[in-house]
Amino acid sequence: WIDYYLIALNFDQIYIYDNSDNFELQRWFTNTRHHPIYQSVEVMHFPKKHMQEMAYTKCVKDYGKDEHGPRHDYIALIDYDEYIVLQQPKHDSIHDLLDEYLRPYGGALLINWLYMGSANRTVYSPVPVTKRFQYSDGKPMG
Repeated sequence: WIDYYLIALNFDQIYIYDNSDNFELQRWFTNTRHHPIYQSVEVMHFPKKHMQEMAYTKCVKDYGKDEHGPRHDYIALIDYDEYIVLQQPKHDSIHDLLDEYLRPYGGALLINWLYMGSANRTVYSPVPVTKRFQYSDGKPMG
């Protein structure tokens, strides 16, 4: 998930709010601090159940615009099981999408969901999730 957003879509920064009781991502976070790709990832322990909206609000407050100007102009609020899939060759990175839809106009961008099926696969395969699950009913949600 992190590799997909940092490498494939060229996100500038990722903030993860880990709501597990025992901070499950702490070891990964500590072990990746000096890796050049993962230096743009921050993981915060946020041990509250069913508090997704609170985590979103905190993220926007802490990392969005404030009286001193923007830390980030745009923030995507994405769960670990959600993937933004860009239409290529039109958009090669998230920046291409923002350049077309948000930079000239500002505001917000809403993206419809598309549920992906398992294609009846019952055995794990160590390939990226975006390659394993490629079929849907074609009906966007939202």
